Amino acid sequence: MNNGLRRLESISTTDGRAQFLIASDDRLLDNDLVLEFEKQGRIPVRRTLSRSLRESHDFGKVQLLPAGTLVGRVLDEQGMPVVAQISAAFSPAPMSESDRERQLHLGIGLELATAESRTETDGTFEVSGLPGGTFVIVARIPEHPRALSSPVDLHPGSSRSVGALVMREAKPANRIAGTVLTPEGVPFADGIVELWVPGAARNANPTAARTRTGENGMFVFSVPSRSRFHVVLVDERTREERIRLNNVVAGGAPVQLVAPEVRIAQVRVSSSSGAAIEGAFIAATDLDGVGIRLEPTSPEPGLWRFPVPTRPFQLSVGAPGHELEHLSAHDPTTIESTLELTLRPTRVARIRGVVSRDGVPVAGAKVAAYRRLEGPHRLSTGFGTRVEASPISELARTDKSGHFELANLRERALVLLVRHGGEIALEFGPVPVDRGDTVWKLPLPMPGEVRGRVLLAEGRDPRGLIIGASRGDGEVRAMSLEADGNFHFARLAPGDWQVRCIEPGLGRVSDRTAHPSRTRPRPQVRLASGESTEIQLDLRYQERRHVRGYITAAPDGPTRWTMVLDGREVRVGPDGRFSAELFTARRPVRLALRGAYGPSVSLLVEDRLDLDSEDNEWNLDLRTGVLELHSVPAFDIHPARGGSDPVKVKLEQSGPEGRRTTIDVSAHGGGPLVLRGLPVGLYDLHFRDETNGRDPDGAESCRTSLELLPGEHKVVSVR
Repeated sequence: MNNGLRRLESISTTDGRAQFLIASDDRLLDNDLVLEFEKQGRIPVRRTLSRSLRESHDFGKVQLLPAGTLVGRVLDEQGMPVVAQISAAFSPAPMSESDRERQLHLGIGLELATAESRTETDGTFEVSGLPGGTFVIVARIPEHPRALSSPVDLHPGSSRSVGALVMREAKPANRIAGTVLTPEGVPFADGIVELWVPGAARNANPTAARTRTGENGMFVFSVPSRSRFHVVLVDERTREERIRLNNVVAGGAPVQLVAPEVRIAQVRVSSSSGAAIEGAFIAATDLDGVGIRLEPTSPEPGLWRFPVPTRPFQLSVGAPGHELEHLSAHDPTTIESTLELTLRPTRVARIRGVVSRDGVPVAGAKVAAYRRLEGPHRLSTGFGTRVEASPISELARTDKSGHFELANLRERALVLLVRHGGEIALEFGPVPVDRGDTVWKLPLPMPGEVRGRVLLAEGRDPRGLIIGASRGDGEVRAMSLEADGNFHFARLAPGDWQVRCIEPGLGRVSDRTAHPSRTRPRPQVRLASGESTEIQLDLRYQERRHVRGYITAAPDGPTRWTMVLDGREVRVGPDGRFSAELFTARRPVRLALRGAYGPSVSLLVEDRLDLDSEDNEWNLDLRTGVLELHSVPAFDIHPARGGSDPVKVKLEQSGPEGRRTTIDVSAHGGGPLVLRGLPVGLYDLHFRDETNGRDPDGAESCRTSLELLPGEHKVVSVR
């Protein structure tokens, strides 16, 4: 239970029902309680008890499933027992050989262990308390490659053996080794050396493995054979790079890194009067805008010292009550030892005002400042907007006298949006920004309302249609129609209102992001203060259309289909058949079909359908083509968290009548790469290898064209 709150021992059972008592301690009821039901040999079950509960609660049936057990043995290459740390982890879908190799050496995907154990002196182990699922067993001992079992399916309450796991010595071909020296040639002991993934973005986490140097300055990594990594010496405090060797291949000669001398620079910060400024902060970024951790120290007021980064950088210095200053770029090799900087006092720019209605101050209204957009813009839902998505100021609330203040504004003129009662009640502006000498009066108008009805083609059910309304201030009001087709929007501010049906797939109503538009949308209603008006939306031009068809795929072809037709998601059955009904104007509609061959290969088919008749058919046959790509570079790495995959393969095909097929491959292992169940026809193939360096602009790439014939197994070499 939460924080080990208490254990409930006293439980009475009547007619198979368990009852227990929790004392009504106010301290306990301040938060939700988490109850854990447990029994020896069973998998614990947790239930949450809401803090709003004050008397009783029935959890219903709580089933404690029996726990499973995995057993096995760990041996060395001579068959002798080994004492090792054992972990059981959930396994993903069936693993390829490259996936197994990556997990074996680097532990990829095994960071979250489900249960831990340790071998006995005879090498046997038992991992108990496991739920049902597919598991792998990992054996670890220091300075050895991991031993990894094959995935094992475990049913609740069952016991399975994973057999013997063999711990192997690290072979020279599977090592990256080297030495780190100081500038004087002395071994650099206890330094941190990391392996970085080539091609990873700098703002992602590129680290695949980490170790420390010994007293002799040496380090050794056990990695997949023939893999490539950057070997990096990093600063222990800041984790910043100190020196790096690029594209070091496992099995090569030992490498040597000479740790550069750590230079210390300092910046003296003072005010315009010459007084030292305490409480300043210093930040650094590289020339790409990626932050650099400095860890500065202040030996005296107004003086800050920091280790000089190893790559060009920019400093930003600020202090409370002072403007933030950005210094020009610095070269680590030529930076001055002491920098002098004078900070200017902050020039406070404000907008002050008072909100009222009929001369009475309005308390609790929310006021925010927005930039006004230049030229026509639209939201993803199709409504026009004239203000940016996010305010440039913090939200201000009016006090009892209706006053508000927005401070630290840097724009010359802004638009104010006032919200009252949960809705925008007033758009005011543009308002010039000054030192707050002007107090603007913002009188709230009386809210109005729009009522209406949607006219539809005969036989069309209005239920579920979404009607939206917006006055161009970035807010969209929306409601779902009932069977009568009527809609009603209340508490509307005066202005020109757009009222329309929001088509499926256009975007979220809550999305305020503005996109440039060629035209300004025409409003349907001009609403005055306190006015109530009625309108009709005529959608009878949208005609009923049926689309049905089937997708034929090879057994090892794409699976997990996702189809979107004219913005609506359409279910594709296990047999590949689908059927959809939609109402649309006389225009081509877009169809997008996605399928996945596995975790790293996706297929996208895009088409435009002319629905000339009421019943239409669309079919796709994927049984005929097999493409085999050879000479895909052999590598096996830890994908950087948040980074891109090192090798990309894209196949593009323009088919008949505008049909377009795109196949994206994110490769993790060496070639060949085999794709089955492809549509036949002409393809443009784009191959991109980003493993040679971390800069994607320096990636190797090539383009070629190929034709895939019915029943053909085509082999293509990528150079």
